[in-house]
Amino acid sequence: MPADGSPDDLAVGFLAISRTPEKGFAGGHLVLNSRGRPLEFRCTAPVQPNRAQEVLYGPTLGAYVCGELIADALIKSTKSKPSIIFTDLADNMSARSGLTIPLVLVQDRDAAEAEEELSNEHFVVQTTKQKRWRLDAGCDTKTKVIQPKWLQYQLGGRDVAVSPDHATDKQQSLELWQQAEAWIDLVEPFERVHEAIRESLAG
Repeated sequence: MPADGSPDDLAVGFLAISRTPEKGFAGGHLVLNSRGRPLEFRCTAPVQPNRAQEVLYGPTLGAYVCGELIADALIKSTKSKPSIIFTDLADNMSARSGLTIPLVLVQDRDAAEAEEELSNEHFVVQTTKQKRWRLDAGCDTKTKVIQPKWLQYQLGGRDVAVSPDHATDKQQSLELWQQAEAWIDLVEPFERVHEAIRESLAG
């Protein structure tokens, strides 16, 4: 461990997905070291679901495209293996089943921005008094309201959540964050990822 007390081997991933109506969904995965400096960045080509996929996958389309196609591919292609991955999109949480490390959903980005980028009949934004979450499962087809089933808690002063199927992610994330909180912000890295994705899509 270096003199300033920061762990040499701690890497933290930030996984995000943006969408444009013209090109579809594109994802980015930024891995930072304990000082917030980039170790690696991966970006996908755009994925545009066709009408048949929209019909056949129905309300599970988001978890399939974002989580199983894009997020899973990004994580597997990343050579710098993080100790924990954060995401700002609930649909990405379906990638947790293929991981051996915690995957944590961070609530931060404005719901209007999320709706603009990811809005369609399968991506519903639910706004509560204190929180704005983008959710992906349990949709009531009559009311189009999705009820969150995440294990929610506080991390780094932010509202975060993990899958109830991987409840140990909560304790692991709390322990890992004690090593990282002095160097890494839970929100700012997502801004870098989304900006990099926008640059990629504009190219």
